[in-house]
Amino acid sequence: MSAFFRSCFAPHRLCGGICVVDLVRSWARHHTPAEVATAAGQIDTMLAAGVSDDALRVWVLGAAGCGYDPGLQGMGMSPWLGMVRDLLLGQSDWALPPGAWEPLRPWPQPEVGALEVLRHLLTGYFHKDWKRHHATFEAVVECFVTDEGPVRASALVDDIDDLLGLECGEERLRILVLGRFRSSYDPRPDLPGGHTMEQWLRSVRGVALSSALAADVSRSEPA
Repeated sequence: MSAFFRSCFAPHRLCGGICVVDLVRSWARHHTPAEVATAAGQIDTMLAAGVSDDALRVWVLGAAGCGYDPGLQGMGMSPWLGMVRDLLLGQSDWALPPGAWEPLRPWPQPEVGALEVLRHLLTGYFHKDWKRHHATFEAVVECFVTDEGPVRASALVDDIDDLLGLECGEERLRILVLGRFRSSYDPRPDLPGGHTMEQWLRSVRGVALSSALAADVSRSEPA
């Protein structure tokens, strides 16, 4: 599924005032009927799963790497996906919503690089069952430092600094953490009112740094 969004809605294709109708139909013309049917069927599966519009948005823009956000033009992700599916299946022009003809504006995805250590923490430690093993997110980060060692903890701090240094905004941070980096944990409901993904990442950074320093002190103490 992600291959369709990455290729059809690649940033370099979202230029020159092209609309979603022309973009999707061009993609379909350059792919086999089987590939087109597969893409449409996968969108159907996503829509039938009954997940929230916000969860769809996180997946499409984050994990799938779509370079266009229909929210920029006031369209929800669910109806937009339905329209894309209909276009793949050859929907007639008269049945399309007016927004189908508006020029697309790219959703600029930040160049985040590999950020391999941060990605490992988010996917490997903040998995869907992490609360069965740890009471707090701080305990998860401490476990990461214990398992991975102070060198990797320092690399985690560097990764967080690199990500926050991009100043890509709260919404893109959320989509990167939950979508592209595949974290199963959205910390915002557990944080005090008004706290953001950026503040949570800074908290993770602080725990990693202090845990790594404590580990260094412990190793340097005489037996």
